[in-house]
Amino acid sequence: MPARVTGTPDNVTERHLDAVVNLRRQHEQRKGLLGRAADFLVARLGTLACVGLHLAALAVWLFVNNGRVGALSPFDPYPYPLLSTVTSVEAILLALFVLITQNRQARLAERRADMDLHVSLLAEHEATRLIALAEKIAERVGVDTRSIEGGDEIDALKEVLQPHEVMQELEQVEEQL
Repeated sequence: MPARVTGTPDNVTERHLDAVVNLRRQHEQRKGLLGRAADFLVARLGTLACVGLHLAALAVWLFVNNGRVGALSPFDPYPYPLLSTVTSVEAILLALFVLITQNRQARLAERRADMDLHVSLLAEHEATRLIALAEKIAERVGVDTRSIEGGDEIDALKEVLQPHEVMQELEQVEEQL
């Protein structure tokens, strides 16, 4: 496959992929320091290696503070108040970082859903126009569209979709559930 010059896509798929990549880059650039830090921590702390590290640290802590390591004297004897404090603070911070990341991902998912809706509405509009065009062509060449199976549905397919009416209908259906 020949190399392509960046910025000169040679087909629609490449243009779309370039647009998606650019949107993701822009999203990454708009993240603040806290957002990048939260993503970094959540990505690193949400691994099996981190679980293993925590278990190992807990085991060392318990061995030292139960007096099982002769060279080290216990610094946090049973019932381990310092360990409880450290783990509680860590849990609070971890939960906050996860929430920050989830909130940002939810906003991104909402933007993607809006974009999907927009593209779907454009496709619906284009399909409606193509159906109307095809019907006019059929009329001009003398084809009776009513004789085609499902031909009576053409009028319904030519109607322009009104998104707010669809939303109202969805809301009515949901209220009945």
